[in-house]
Amino acid sequence: MTTENTWSVSEIQKAQLEDPDIRPILEKKIKSADRPSRQEIAQESPTTKRYWALWDSLHLKDGVLYRKWENDDGSSCRWQLIFPKSRIQEVLQGTHDSASGGHFGVMKTLSRIRERFYWDNLPADVEKWCRECQICRARKRPKTEDGKSVTRWTSAEKLSDRMPRFPCDILFGRPGPSSPNDDFNKLESRLESVQTSDRERVKLFKVRKRTHYDSGATDHHFKKGGLVWVCNPKQRRGPRPKPWQKCDGPYSVVKKLNNVV
Repeated sequence: MTTENTWSVSEIQKAQLEDPDIRPILEKKIKSADRPSRQEIAQESPTTKRYWALWDSLHLKDGVLYRKWENDDGSSCRWQLIFPKSRIQEVLQGTHDSASGGHFGVMKTLSRIRERFYWDNLPADVEKWCRECQICRARKRPKTEDGKSVTRWTSAEKLSDRMPRFPCDILFGRPGPSSPNDDFNKLESRLESVQTSDRERVKLFKVRKRTHYDSGATDHHFKKGGLVWVCNPKQRRGPRPKPWQKCDGPYSVVKKLNNVV
C-alpha cells in the first residue's frame, strides 16, 4: 500500500485543509500547540470534537497532521496519517481489494490500515467495506430469496412441508390449494414419523451400548468360601499405610446372591 508515498506533502496538507472535519484541528495546531477550550470547539462537527479529544496524541510533521499511536504496553508506536474522507476509498481498495490486499477479513484489514492511517469511524468503515465486497460475498454460502439456502427449502418447510403462516394469514386467510385441515394433518403425520424414527434410534443406541459393555466384561465365578478383594478407590480420612492400596481384603464369600454379587 503506497497511497501515502504517491502524495507530496503539499497534496496531503491540501486534502486535510479541504476536509471540513480535519481543517479546524489542523489550523489550530498550526497556530498554537496549546489545546483549545471546549467553548472554542463547541460549534464544530461531532467528528471534529472527537479529533479534539485526541489533541495530545495529534502532532504536526512538515505541516501534515499525524496521530501518534502506541500499543498497550507502550513498547512501540506508529505515526498514523489523519486521513481525509475524500481519499478513504483509495485506502480501502488498496488494502483490501488489490492483489497485495488478498481480500482479508475485517480484523486483518483493520490492522493493516492502522499501521499507516487513521480517521474517524475507521472500524465501522472497514467492516462495511468488507461486508459489501462482492468477491468476499461470493466465497460464502450462497443464499436465495426469502432466507432459503441452495436446497430451496426453509426450516419451516423442512418440518411442516409448507410455508409458515403469519398472524395476518390466520386472521384473513391465505390463498392456496390446501385447506388448514390438510396442513394440520400433514404436520401431525410428519411429527409422528419423526417420533417413530427417534424411538428406533434410541432402541438401537441402547443395544449398541449394552453390546459394547458386555464385550468388555469378564466372566467371574464366585463360590461360597472363596477369597475375594474389594475395590475401594476412595481414600478414607485418617492415616493410611504407604503405599496406599486401592483394594481391601481378602474377604471370604459367605453367600452368592446372583452372577454379579
